[in-house]
Amino acid sequence: MPLISIGIAWLVGIYLAAQVSLPPVAIAPLVVLSIGFAAVFRRSPRQRWAALCAAAALLGALRYSVAQPSFDEHTLATYNNRNQIATVVGMVASEPDMRDTYIRLRVQAQTLAFGKGPALPVNGLALVRAPRYPEYHYGDKLSITGLLESPPVLQDFDYRAYLARQGVYSQITRPQIESISSGNGLAPYAWLLALKARVQAVIAQILPEPQASLLTGILLGIESGIPANVQEAFRITGTSHVIAISGFNMTLLAGLLSAVATRLFGKRYDFYIIVTGLFLYTVLVGASASVVRAAIMSALYVWAIRLGRQSAALNSLFAASIVMTLLDPYTLWDMGFVLSLSATLGLILYTDRIQQFFERLLLRALPAERARQALGLLNDALIVTLAAQLTTLPIIIYVFRQLSIVSLLTNLLILPAQTGVRLLKRSCSPPIPIAV
Repeated sequence: MPLISIGIAWLVGIYLAAQVSLPPVAIAPLVVLSIGFAAVFRRSPRQRWAALCAAAALLGALRYSVAQPSFDEHTLATYNNRNQIATVVGMVASEPDMRDTYIRLRVQAQTLAFGKGPALPVNGLALVRAPRYPEYHYGDKLSITGLLESPPVLQDFDYRAYLARQGVYSQITRPQIESISSGNGLAPYAWLLALKARVQAVIAQILPEPQASLLTGILLGIESGIPANVQEAFRITGTSHVIAISGFNMTLLAGLLSAVATRLFGKRYDFYIIVTGLFLYTVLVGASASVVRAAIMSALYVWAIRLGRQSAALNSLFAASIVMTLLDPYTLWDMGFVLSLSATLGLILYTDRIQQFFERLLLRALPAERARQALGLLNDALIVTLAAQLTTLPIIIYVFRQLSIVSLLTNLLILPAQTGVRLLKRSCSPPIPIAV
């Protein structure tokens, strides 16, 4: 599959560019040279394909190099760590991150002033840690006074690099905030956030805690309200993926939208309705890397059905990866994206092989009819879990330095509980494959 090789080369190029810093002017001629080799060896499949993969890797490296930030007198981060009280005027650029006792705001800076000095036009994101009340919302224009600092590098976590990959290079931790105006953002996004807040409020009214917070996390991607002990329980049992927005949400949503759109408007418009619904839901829940990946794969699958072709899961997976890292090469270091990509890859590569292995074992011990019944019970509960964990477990051990010895058992117990939802999903048309 050509797209798989190109995708792997592209991702490897981005990773290598992060290890060896090269300017774009040094990479661009190599891209042209590799494409020239592909043209010269166009009648030699192996040489041509090797040259094309090299071009893809170099293009990935070029994309990463171009994405590197540049700091000048108009960049907010240029003025970090001056030990002077600064006043930043800017707009809350995304949904506030609500915590129990404080709130995190990502503020798009517009002007900066030190003391009574003149206001300088600047740009850049600042992470502001503000008191929990009064509440602030997306689109609020604020005047924030405090020390402008670079994010710290912690003993066991490079918090500065983590924020830098999200475009945040400055922070203000003990600010004085004055609200200037509201409603300055994009109206459609503000409407989606208002809908999200309304749904969260309704869930809180009909369910007690921690069930309300769990459902809010599963449906809306808001995990900040989940009690710390509950989050720790999910972590140590290897079941945190249950809370995270994943391909299962996209699968269910795509199936429901398809069923409704087909009945109301016919098959002529169902694709556009499904893709629009997936896009709006992705924005609604925060558009994390794993959610975007699942949305792109679902949209590609629906498009393949529309064209009357079978979607190749591996091609869809690497197409989604290329698109996401093309838009933002730092996505490659997002652990949600990495685990989501790895789990989906495990499902694609190993589910059938594990299923065949268990089928042979069961046929040796049971009659054919009993073996088929037992295999049906094991398919979702054991086989899918094993396939996903084959590729994610090494990453979890290496990155998080932890191994849950009960994760397989807990996942065995959790997956059958989704049977009702899966039946609902399968009754919708078209069937969308679950992407973790």
